Amino acid sequence: MEEKKDSKKSLAEIIKVRGTGIIYLPENGFEFKPQKEGKPQQANVKKYGQAKVHSTVGAEPKRVITLQCREDAADPYSEFVSQFESVMKEECKKAVPDKLQPTGTVLKKDDDLKMTLNRAKRQVEVMFTVPIDPKGKESCKDMFYAKIVEISKCFAINESSILKSK
Repeated sequence: MEEKKDSKKSLAEIIKVRGTGIIYLPENGFEFKPQKEGKPQQANVKKYGQAKVHSTVGAEPKRVITLQCREDAADPYSEFVSQFESVMKEECKKAVPDKLQPTGTVLKKDDDLKMTLNRAKRQVEVMFTVPIDPKGKESCKDMFYAKIVEISKCFAINESSILKSK
């Protein structure tokens, strides 16, 4: 009977503090910065099942993901992972904003490389993607270099029309 009182007493002594934690993996270090008391300001709040995603308000806004697990979950880790994956799929499938899309006369357009001549801004705009974990023998660095070479070739082919914009 006395054990139940002790466990209730220890639960009553728990204090919840909101803040930011940073885990340093190689050294297994941990740093925690508590936030000021008060209701957190959240913008652009979206719910995905039990998970919630929002942007913070302040000098350095951040995108925050809050995952929740049921108390009776058989495997909490896999539940968190599946929630995280579903949130990331929904968050990342959004289209790239127009201001990041190259605009102007199209010089080259592939699935992973877009290059345009924007005469109004007097710029050649380039947008390309390189997979972080490429398949085969090519490394990410090699693929990045190959894209730079491809951009240089396109620039050389279209040099006369680019220089006309002066």
